[in-house]
Amino acid sequence: MAAPFGNVDAVVIAQNGDLISFRRTKYYKKYKHWAVYIGDRNTIGVSSPENKWSTIEKKDVSELCSTPPCQGHCCRVNNLEEVARRKRLETYPNDIIVQRALEHYKELFKYSLRFRNCEHFATSCRYSESFSTQVEKYLPSNTKRLQSDNEVVETVSRRAERRAFQFASTENPILS
Repeated sequence: MAAPFGNVDAVVIAQNGDLISFRRTKYYKKYKHWAVYIGDRNTIGVSSPENKWSTIEKKDVSELCSTPPCQGHCCRVNNLEEVARRKRLETYPNDIIVQRALEHYKELFKYSLRFRNCEHFATSCRYSESFSTQVEKYLPSNTKRLQSDNEVVETVSRRAERRAFQFASTENPILS
């Protein structure tokens, strides 16, 4: 069961490998940002996307929990255990979760609200399969249709791979 939202001290109960959720409000819509707790009040998670690209970054919990809309009462430990159990997913040991998160530190991350968001990243580090409860809740029909139609998913994946390759080879001076 998820702990209640609280201030930065609410995550003192966090163990390495726990998922931390942070309440956010943007354009009057509420959503949650997700990250993996790696110890010493630090997390690894997806940065805000710019032009559909993000990076995997390390941030202090207090920095993520101090957004103005929630006056510091916006973070909690939430491992989504009930959802993972319902999906029959394997949970990795805590040290492996942290290792999986750190393996991606500073990498470019092709962001997609439906298929590759911060919750997908965090759950992919903790469980044998990534998922997003927010996508399932707010975009259920599209997600189910696309997940059941392998041809569409493969087409979308190939298109994303082509765009990522084009971006990496032409538009990103960092990678040149």
